[in-house]
Amino acid sequence: MKLCRYLLPLLLVSACAFGLPQGRYGDIAISFGSSGAVVVQYYALSLTGQTVTWGPGWAWDEKCGAQSSWVPEEVGENAFAGSAVCSYGEFRWMERAWVGDDYVLVEIRIEASADTSFEDVAWIIGLPIQSFSGGKITAVMSYSGSQDVALRVEHVPGQAGLGPGSQGAGWIIPFGTDVGLVATVFSDAAPDGPYLDVTDDREWNGTTYGVRHILYPGADRILMKTGDTLVFYVYLQPYTEANQLERAKQRILDIVYLLNRGLRAEEISEYIIAGRLEAAAGEARSQQQTLLAAYAVAAAAVIAALVYLARKRRA
Repeated sequence: MKLCRYLLPLLLVSACAFGLPQGRYGDIAISFGSSGAVVVQYYALSLTGQTVTWGPGWAWDEKCGAQSSWVPEEVGENAFAGSAVCSYGEFRWMERAWVGDDYVLVEIRIEASADTSFEDVAWIIGLPIQSFSGGKITAVMSYSGSQDVALRVEHVPGQAGLGPGSQGAGWIIPFGTDVGLVATVFSDAAPDGPYLDVTDDREWNGTTYGVRHILYPGADRILMKTGDTLVFYVYLQPYTEANQLERAKQRILDIVYLLNRGLRAEEISEYIIAGRLEAAAGEARSQQQTLLAAYAVAAAAVIAALVYLARKRRA
């Protein structure tokens, strides 16, 4: 793979643009900036998805905080790499992207170059308030049901969180009737799915609703020694028909199911790339049903034996 190395960001955009992956799904286009941030476009609507980090105590440092500010050093075909140094750490980041017929998959690695402490790490899609105000998006729960989140029109100071504030399979973000984006993030750290939440970023003078996938729910703090690496995957599936939405929703449920059954995130990514995610989830469910049936037979046999012994003693 030929890489355009150690160029200024402006030169990266112009000289290496040929290597940036992009996909089109009907009227929805997905592309990447030179820092690896994802751009989703639907006519005039434009969304940006990116990795975000916070230091201890939710400290913010622009140099490490948002991926769009990370310094790219290498941009190649479907691959990005660079570094970030700030008050709470120093790390090298690497990103790879796969553009499928109906999905985009992104692998993101953060490797500590020195001792680094994160309060948490998230992948966040920014929804422009002027386009989504008064609408709703849907959090798909990991095992059953879903929860709509209303995107309120007026900002309420001190109340940035809009919900749901729980682990789930991912998000359905509608752009209109039967058109939109299904998104999730998965990693070995969260077998029940990422922590899903939405923030009204006007709380921090922003112009978006932040659709969050928080990677380490329940973790006190992420302490990384030199060489330690965080790995996670972003799965995006646009839809332009109702049946495509149902297929995309089932896929993110399959991802959580396989994680919960003990498969590693890397294995699941390989199933996605090979077009075998549905088959792998189906096989895992079939095996589970077979085991449950065997347990039921064994339990019935034990109960029958106990009943027989009890009758024999009474006799």
